[in-house]
Amino acid sequence: MRPRPHLGNRMTGETDPLSVEPIWIERDLGEVSRASEAVKNRLEGELTQEQAEAVDLALTEALTNTIRHGTVQSAIQIGIYVQTGPGFVAVEIADSSPPMPQYLLDEAGADKLEVDPDNLASLSEGGRGLSLIVMLMDEVAYVRVDGEVRLRMLLRTRNGSL
Repeated sequence: MRPRPHLGNRMTGETDPLSVEPIWIERDLGEVSRASEAVKNRLEGELTQEQAEAVDLALTEALTNTIRHGTVQSAIQIGIYVQTGPGFVAVEIADSSPPMPQYLLDEAGADKLEVDPDNLASLSEGGRGLSLIVMLMDEVAYVRVDGEVRLRMLLRTRNGSL
């Protein structure tokens, strides 16, 4: 298990909120590119090009999943929280949809991206986005912040340490 920054309260199970103003987008796939640009602007000068590309791809996949798989009763707007700290960048996505089942996060990874070139018919149309997110980021988890559930993605930015 990798060490992680202190962002939580062990007594309450709540996670410390990221102390930034959220970027708000409508629950619309057309908003994903606007969110991507807003996050890039917030992180400008903070990351290497490779790190910035990893965060952007993970964000795009996570937002697309949030919009496509959110419930009809979900809030119209989605909040994106971005914060950098010593050795890390954290991105959280908040909406009112219930979190995906934990086993989906647990099972995501490189093996879900493998392709059998002799059996392309078995290749599923979807289901690889979460594995990409897990592979690109150092930590991916659901966290509770002020009674709200958020998807938190964390990337270490200095030699893998915090």
